[in-house]
Amino acid sequence: MGSRSLRRSPWPILLLVAAGLLGPLSLRLPAAERPARERRIILLGLDAADWMAIDPQVEAGKLPTFARLKAAGRTGILLSTPPLDFMMDLPSGGQAPITVAARRVQALWNIFSAAGRRVGVVGWWATWPAEALNGTIASDRVAPQLIRSDAALDPQAFAPASEAETLASALVRASDITREDLAAYVPLTAVEHRAARGALDTPGSRFYRDPLAHLAVIVASTRTYSRLAEAILAAGQPDLLLVYLEEIDSISHRFVQDRRRGPPAIERAYQDADHLLSRLAARSAPDTWIVVCSDHGFYPSDAGIAEDPADLARHGLAPPLRHRGCGGGEGPHGRSGGAVGGSRRRHDHAPRPGAHPAARRRPARQPGDARPRGGRPPPR
Repeated sequence: MGSRSLRRSPWPILLLVAAGLLGPLSLRLPAAERPARERRIILLGLDAADWMAIDPQVEAGKLPTFARLKAAGRTGILLSTPPLDFMMDLPSGGQAPITVAARRVQALWNIFSAAGRRVGVVGWWATWPAEALNGTIASDRVAPQLIRSDAALDPQAFAPASEAETLASALVRASDITREDLAAYVPLTAVEHRAARGALDTPGSRFYRDPLAHLAVIVASTRTYSRLAEAILAAGQPDLLLVYLEEIDSISHRFVQDRRRGPPAIERAYQDADHLLSRLAARSAPDTWIVVCSDHGFYPSDAGIAEDPADLARHGLAPPLRHRGCGGGEGPHGRSGGAVGGSRRRHDHAPRPGAHPAARRRPARQPGDARPRGGRPPPR
């Protein structure tokens, strides 16, 4: 979603539901199926992921894990429910990300934890200060601390506090990102790289005015949250692991109007998500439900939007987004894939833990045709 408010008409998102992915894209079938109430779930939220960007890369063989998910799971479209507002106004006149206090309903991790199920939460909005629950939280305030190499870690960014030191070893700071790292996304010269490092090293600078400095922060954040998710999974798979990555959204905003750097940078962001999916699947139990979703899509650079999507400093910027997100996944039986008929809103699957009042009015539903063929619904 990013650090902006969206107050336009609804557009369609990504939905993908699947299970049993392993390592180099092979399906694992469980010897004995676990009861549905015990089945574990990995939910990966990809901000701004769009089927219009995913499908061409799948066809070109660049997203093998997405290809496997689409073939063996179920896919569909989710409709955004604006306003998608994850920033709050401060008395001083500035803005800050919403906190736990802004949630008007229980989040999914609260529901699972209260039911005695262990959870892992990485990077999701409105998770700071990190809550004490049955599991581990690495909040959305971890990434902002990666910009400066000497920034102290917020003690409230992790829960339980006893795991903060261990999880902190997964942090990747912007200063750790090399010129070679950035070259995997965009072409850059040594001079441009030195200028970006200077922007990052200067206290109080608006580093995001330099696109390469901004890219270094995005890459560092993505690698950090990916490593945190893998660390939580390696310590023992929780019943529900929720991971949120903002990279696709942030890189799209930054480079969508750059005809030279934009295409390779945005493609690489999707490939990063594909690689993480593969690694999480390889570490998960054979009957794990894997769900991938996004909150909105992203318009191409010629969509006629007047605002500059890279100008993240403007209050209330309405970026070139599509209110259509993508989603899908694979169920534990690994049956052949298919499309979910029509489109769904996020409230059809689970209550939204944000500030939108509709979350209090509309009960969660789990339509049968959104499940993988032969699969069972995850715990409610």
